[in-house]
Amino acid sequence: MKKFFYSFLVFSCLLASGVKSSPIDSLQKRLTSSNDKEKAAILNRLAKLYFSVNLDSAADFSQKAGLLAEKYQLTEELAFAKKNLGIIYFYKNDTTLAQAYYDDAFQLFEAVGNELEASNILNNKALIYFNNNELEKAIQLHLESLRIKERLNNSGAIILSLTNLGNCYSQLGKSDTAIQFYNRALEINKLINPANINSSLILGLGSSYFKSAKYYEALELYNQAIHEAQDQKDYYVLVALLNNRGNVLLRLGDLEAAIQDYEMAIIQLDKVSRTDQLPSLLLNLGNLYQQTGQNDKAKDFYQKAFSKAQTMGNSQVVVRAMFNLSLMFDALSQPDSALYFAQQAKEMEFTASNPELNTMAYNILGNHLLKSGKLAEAEKTIQKGYQLAVSHELMNEQAKAAHNLGSLYSTMKSYAVADRFLEESLALNQQTGDLDLQIKNLLALSQLHEQKQDYKQALSYYKTYTVIYDSLFNTEKQEQVSQAESRLNLKIKEEQLENQSLLIEKKNKELYLQRMKVIYVIVIAGLLLLIIIILYNRQRIKISRNQLRLEQDQLETEHRLLRAQMNPHFMFNALNSIQAFISENNTMQAEIFLSKFARLMRYYLDSSSKSYVSLEEECAGLKLNIELEQLRMNNAFAYNIFIDDAIDAEDFEVPPMLAQPFVENAIKHGLRSKAGKGILDLRFELVDQHAMLCVIQDNGIGRAASGKQSTRVTSHESRGISITKKRLANIWNGKFKNDFLKIIDLKNETNEATGTRVEIIFPYKS
Repeated sequence: MKKFFYSFLVFSCLLASGVKSSPIDSLQKRLTSSNDKEKAAILNRLAKLYFSVNLDSAADFSQKAGLLAEKYQLTEELAFAKKNLGIIYFYKNDTTLAQAYYDDAFQLFEAVGNELEASNILNNKALIYFNNNELEKAIQLHLESLRIKERLNNSGAIILSLTNLGNCYSQLGKSDTAIQFYNRALEINKLINPANINSSLILGLGSSYFKSAKYYEALELYNQAIHEAQDQKDYYVLVALLNNRGNVLLRLGDLEAAIQDYEMAIIQLDKVSRTDQLPSLLLNLGNLYQQTGQNDKAKDFYQKAFSKAQTMGNSQVVVRAMFNLSLMFDALSQPDSALYFAQQAKEMEFTASNPELNTMAYNILGNHLLKSGKLAEAEKTIQKGYQLAVSHELMNEQAKAAHNLGSLYSTMKSYAVADRFLEESLALNQQTGDLDLQIKNLLALSQLHEQKQDYKQALSYYKTYTVIYDSLFNTEKQEQVSQAESRLNLKIKEEQLENQSLLIEKKNKELYLQRMKVIYVIVIAGLLLLIIIILYNRQRIKISRNQLRLEQDQLETEHRLLRAQMNPHFMFNALNSIQAFISENNTMQAEIFLSKFARLMRYYLDSSSKSYVSLEEECAGLKLNIELEQLRMNNAFAYNIFIDDAIDAEDFEVPPMLAQPFVENAIKHGLRSKAGKGILDLRFELVDQHAMLCVIQDNGIGRAASGKQSTRVTSHESRGISITKKRLANIWNGKFKNDFLKIIDLKNETNEATGTRVEIIFPYKS
């Protein structure tokens, strides 16, 4: 798991030892009316408040506080100033200066007999060791700090030390020991302050649950903590929680929910001044694209995470980004680049001191050696990783190492040894819930027993493999059935339209025969009556023909509408996208696309037979259409759908598919060619008690630029406008005005195109 939240844990631990401060404005007002001795304490409190706002301002406040404290011999305030400066330089990655300030603060707190703050300094010094991955030294200092706090019986400080010890053991890969410390801290926290659980404790415990494959326990923990962070508007904590929950959802295969959490974390990150969590967010987005088979995009995000982490000195993310880049280059058939990043990550001092990362390094390097045919080196390397994983109880890495050893010994035809390692990996998969590796193990075992000519056992493994593999793709099969059903419904609808055309033709023939009969009667009745009847009959025929023409026009409009709804170009592109996902073995993305596509087709068919649908249904159909285009365009644009508060979307009924042609034009001709981020806005507002306004607005390249790119754009748009005007005229029943459909070219002050706005006014039912 990508543990970017450790920087947050450090930050919250450093702050936890202080007393809650007054708001900044209140303290600054007090500063102007206080004497110099009082100002020292106020400046120290302001510095603490500015830790998460502006580190330079915090340093300025601390230095001023220190000068006043020295001048008036305020030993304790001088100690607080030194402590604050230690925290500030820690976050500026100057650990040498931070250590010096902490040492000064520790001596001063001991001189005035403030044991609690002295223990907090021990805690902060331990965090420097933690940050440098010197975990044994960090544990020693945390235990010393804990003993002082237990003697003082300070529950809040005890919670802090227990949490820090949990973090250290989690970093060592000893998740079970870490969970014990976290649970001790959690019990005390619930006892003394159940309404305010320490956020760093939640993050640490959730991470340990994740590494122990207790995903649902972690998910439940994060759900509650996110809700509390949102209520308290604690955005820094919220970013960490959303990022960690996204990792859990990604492991559980809920890609859409994971995407939402990562995107929300990035949005919340804009609300805090510090960006130390950004590298891990970029890393996780890369993991998301890697899991969906989009290796090029995954590689781009890994490179961005690597660059940002290097700039910020985040060794944890640097190493993990290098490992992931190695895997991506391997998947992209670039073995030299893959081997380079794996070796560079392995040689880093941070990797060597971290058991989990060290095990990953041996596994990745061993796998590269195995693929290149260097079997002896591969065996030695993977065995080292396997032993590390076993000794540190790293189940996921042990399973990977065992699988790699099984593949290695199978290649070397040491079938008995290969069988043992593959069985071990399979058993670990069943505990951790890693279905992808479980499938690989079952297939490898089947092939192994086939090579041993043990066909009965090979068939047994293959059957189990098939059952699990089919269960993973069961959703896809359901969507394929749904898609086939939609095609069948479309064919039925087209046959109904053909039958209606035949009925009209039959009616024309019947009218012709009727006219001929009348003529025969008129001839027999006489010339005088013949003239009168001919005139009368001509009038009737004229009326009948007008009526038939109206019916034919209406049918033609409906037929065009259905054809527009089922745009062959749109279907062709959609099916091509699905085929591409399947070809890339991107089953999860294909499932998402197929699900949305099938629901959109069902909505088109259902709405085509209705004159009105609820606004909620119409918006759902538009949303599906837009989201499919988003998937096809790799989220090159964003969209928003706004509904006036005065509108009840469930009860208000509107004509279906009026906005759809213009939404399609906005995406295809406006946003698709836009260089930057596109935005599509849809808004529904009440005009009066009988009419509703729909606005479709984009920030695309505009109609003029789009027309230059394609000679068919203008004629395509004019046909769409003509059909929509005809529908509106029929819907308004003669009350239609040209102002009811307006297309406005948006321009800026320099007369450059900034998009297009379409306004449609139509009647509704409530």
